[in-house]
Amino acid sequence: MVRIGQGFGDMKTTFLFDLDGTLLPLDQDSFVREYFKLLVPELVRFLPADRVAETVMESTRHMIADSSGQRTNREAFMQDFCKRVPADPDELTGLFDDFYRTKFSQLAWLVSPADEIARTIEILKGKGYELVCATNPIFPLSAIATRLGWIGLSPSDFLLVTSYEDMHFCKPDLNYYRETLRKINRRPDECIMVGNDVEEDIVACQLGIETFLVTPYAIDRGSGLVPDHRGTYANLLRFVEALPELGGRDACTQVG
Repeated sequence: MVRIGQGFGDMKTTFLFDLDGTLLPLDQDSFVREYFKLLVPELVRFLPADRVAETVMESTRHMIADSSGQRTNREAFMQDFCKRVPADPDELTGLFDDFYRTKFSQLAWLVSPADEIARTIEILKGKGYELVCATNPIFPLSAIATRLGWIGLSPSDFLLVTSYEDMHFCKPDLNYYRETLRKINRRPDECIMVGNDVEEDIVACQLGIETFLVTPYAIDRGSGLVPDHRGTYANLLRFVEALPELGGRDACTQVG
């Protein structure tokens, strides 16, 4: 159910958007399966083909679980991966970087762009709201930019894009949201988080961030978290259409 405009007022300034399954309409399981079909040939000279996916996932889980805040997500992933794979760390780092700059774009066919998404972003920018691409930072900026391009967007459309080079926490760790808020200098009550994953996105409500669950690709693992708003892409579009305009803001001035 969508409660148009309820609970906003003039104090909301910033929309945080998840990427996969939210801005980017795709089935997560299909994406992961096809992603590894591309990645396995790049790593078979270091690992048996049947070990590539699990080894990458083990290091990804290590990165997500690292709540120390002492390393970037990229550092956490690569340090763990290099312990598991007998190869030169610089060579492995270069391999991943090259993969994301080149082969990764072949996954574009998995995406079915929704017209309502482009219109939603256009309206929010026109009304002066700040936009953050609050994707789980387990990928480099190059891969995120590629995926945004599939739906006609780019990092320049956002105040901040959370990538694994710059962030020190992953969803659903609340420190991910705290770090994001620090980077954009916003309070929780100034923001709304839009996402499709209850555990990873709607968890932002625990910091006082208002939430909108996008339902077409919704994932709910039974956490018991309840979004403030929920609905389809069309519902989200009507939701932002009802918002007031903000004055004097540049929604595309990026932060480092």
